[in-house]
Parts: sequence; C-alpha cells; structure tokens
Amino acid sequence: MDGMNDMTTGDIHSPYIHYIDWHHENGYNITPPPDWNKGEFEWVKYIRLKSRRIGKAIIPADQSLFATRQPMDFKPGMKLEVVDRKNQMLIRPATVVATDGYEIKVCFDGWPNFYSF
Repeated sequence: MDGMNDMTTGDIHSPYIHYIDWHHENGYNITPPPDWNKGEFEWVKYIRLKSRRIGKAIIPADQSLFATRQPMDFKPGMKLEVVDRKNQMLIRPATVVATDGYEIKVCFDGWPNFYSF
C-alpha cells in the first residue's frame, strides 16, 4: 500500500521490530552490520564484541519485552479522528480507506485520496 511502510515510530507493538533471534525462530535471514566480519551473524558474539568495544554491558531486548496482539478489526469506510501530521494541533475527521494487518490507511474527509496516509 502506498505510504504504509513508514517506520519512523518506535511503537513497541509495531510488526517491524522484534526481539533478538526472532529472525532465526521464524525462518528469516538477518542482515549483519557492515562491520561484522566474523562469519555468520550471531547475537551472542555481536553483543560480547560491542560490549568490549564500548566498555560496558549491552542488554539485549529479549522475547519477554514483546507482547503479541491481534491486528485491530478496522474496516474500510470506518470513521475516526486523526491528528494531522503536518499540523499536529489539528484533529480531523477521517475515513479508513484500506487495511493491512496492523496498519490502516486513512484519508481526511473532504480531501483528495492522494493525501491518504
């Protein structure tokens, strides 16, 4: 969906952030940092190496920090109030125009669809 991959927020419930080794448990590859040259990426080695370099312990974000939730049941056509991202002092009536799991695409009522986000 256009504009629906904005990952600028740090919402703990985001489907785009995961605990350490999530990739391994779920059958995905992880892209190691550019300075990793120790073969296949391993979190334990990486954290140990980084901790030594900065001189203090690094604490991994483990699975206990993440609570799973079901996607909300928004449906296209539902009305809601949305804070205008360009002028956060404005709250506008809006309509859900599309959904995708944890994401919704909204359009301010009375505005053209190309302003949807």
